[in-house]
Amino acid sequence: MNTADILKTLRPSRIMYPILIGLGVAGFLLFRGFDAAAFASINWTWHAGIWSILAVMMMLIRDLAYMYRIRVLTDCQINWRRSFDVIMLWEFASAITPTIVGGSAVAIFIIHKEIGNLGKSTAIVMVSALLDELFYVIMVPILYFYVGSEQILSIAKSGSIEEMTFGYGLFYVFVFGYFFILSYSIIILYALFYNPRVIKWNFMP
Repeated sequence: MNTADILKTLRPSRIMYPILIGLGVAGFLLFRGFDAAAFASINWTWHAGIWSILAVMMMLIRDLAYMYRIRVLTDCQINWRRSFDVIMLWEFASAITPTIVGGSAVAIFIIHKEIGNLGKSTAIVMVSALLDELFYVIMVPILYFYVGSEQILSIAKSGSIEEMTFGYGLFYVFVFGYFFILSYSIIILYALFYNPRVIKWNFMP
């Protein structure tokens, strides 16, 4: 698929459909589950305002960190202005695409348009994914042993949780999810830094 075909696929008219569907579903769920009494009982003090501002600041810091990371991974081939565009488009693509895709394919295309190297663009996106997964892989055991399983899995005995996990319980789902992410991270690490050809031969015939 050439650039013209990709741009045609990503044209605004097609992007608007998932946005409208998402807004419609979100609006319907919000309207159906809205509890006026519960909303009125919220005490909007200056504490709530401060925490709201801090939440927005954390989002800004996160995006700035993403921009800095993309500049480092591209050896500063992308300036701050273009880094902002790349990250915003990446975030937007992640929001409107299925979770399994996560906007990675779009991110590869966007970075490729900036640096002109498809292989390097793919590696940059994979390294970004690896760094995100490594944060989870490292922090989860620390929190688990520091805070304790009772705090992390405090809703494990809920009846609805048992139904959602098909009777296996939240702990086993938690362990399975952790080792799945760990395995995924090891595969990416191996593919990026040790033997990318083996991964290519096995997964990209």
